[in-house]
Amino acid sequence: MKYAVPVSGGVMCPHFGHCEQFALIDVDEEKREIRKNEQRVACKMLGIRQFFMDLDNPVLRVDSHSIDTVKRIIKDVHPDIIFLPPEDDIHPTHQKVSQILKIALGRKKIERRYYETWKPIDRPNFIFFFDRELMDVKIKAMRVYKSQIERTDFLNGVIGLNMFRGSVGQEMIGGFGKEYRKRLFSDGRIVYGEAFYIERK
Repeated sequence: MKYAVPVSGGVMCPHFGHCEQFALIDVDEEKREIRKNEQRVACKMLGIRQFFMDLDNPVLRVDSHSIDTVKRIIKDVHPDIIFLPPEDDIHPTHQKVSQILKIALGRKKIERRYYETWKPIDRPNFIFFFDRELMDVKIKAMRVYKSQIERTDFLNGVIGLNMFRGSVGQEMIGGFGKEYRKRLFSDGRIVYGEAFYIERK
């Protein structure tokens, strides 16, 4: 399906009357539904409640509609922790997600946990360590997203990043030059790590 999006100064314009031109965008509706179905299966597998806001129809915008939609969900759910991509993530959609969430959260006393996606976090202040058993669950859920891992090898990228964080994470958080590894999984299981930057309000 083709969408005409109002543009002014090279960016999307909220008002048709103020736009300089229209950008024509092709959206693969079938692919959208495939990815939604993949997410449904993965979330069910992990026991996660999901919300489809469809804010990216046809493209995600940092506007009052997106922000108000997220505000309503936050109000209904009352989360203690919000997971979000960092603002300096190199993926443009992830950047917008981060901006929308930060505006929607405002000064609410909700813990923010910034996670790694396309760009590793420069200075994480928390690393969640886990073993092969949990990694197998994670891999199983990731394999559901066939439409994406067939395009890009996200699977090995995530495994590699988590192995790196598991190997060096304790020194990164606790101080360099110390002996930490013996404190984790003394039975010799492989250690993985998921890095976060936690911001508490």
